[in-house]
Amino acid sequence: MSDIFLRAFQKNDAAAFAVIARESAIDADPWMGWCDHQYSEQQALEWFAVCAQERAFQTGYEFGVFDKESGQLLGAAGVNMIDRIHQRGNLSYWVAPRWQGQGIATTVASFLTQYSFTELRLLRVELVIAAANLASRRVADKIGAQLECLARNRLCLNGNSVDAAVYSLIPGEVRAASCLIQA
Repeated sequence: MSDIFLRAFQKNDAAAFAVIARESAIDADPWMGWCDHQYSEQQALEWFAVCAQERAFQTGYEFGVFDKESGQLLGAAGVNMIDRIHQRGNLSYWVAPRWQGQGIATTVASFLTQYSFTELRLLRVELVIAAANLASRRVADKIGAQLECLARNRLCLNGNSVDAAVYSLIPGEVRAASCLIQA
């Protein structure tokens, strides 16, 4: 899917973000412990403020994923936990349940990896994915990420430690993807 664009969250995205977060909670997505059935616009605004602060400090670049034609919010993705000393960052992506299975996460993940190397000048992008999260692991495989290890107790989800598959990409390994970031 290439009819999407990315942009930083704006205050007027809070209602839509809260809706898709609640939808994800309804689907009982075990990988997204932060969203629940009562996820509110206020929580979305608080998250947007964190995103803006990380952008200002150049430690994270989180984006809303939007449909080009309708402008509808489809999910979120970003490069976060940026370590400038070692020139690496973590890639994350989430697509609301009703838009999953359409290649959106794969397109966004591939594009943000390119963005990480060209715009952010990183030398390594990591994907740390709960070992049992097969859908996200398929995305990592599709974009050409290399599985480096299964790390024991690497993530804490819903109060429980879980093993994680650790993937990486370095410059030259990225598969091309077409996407647009709006200012």
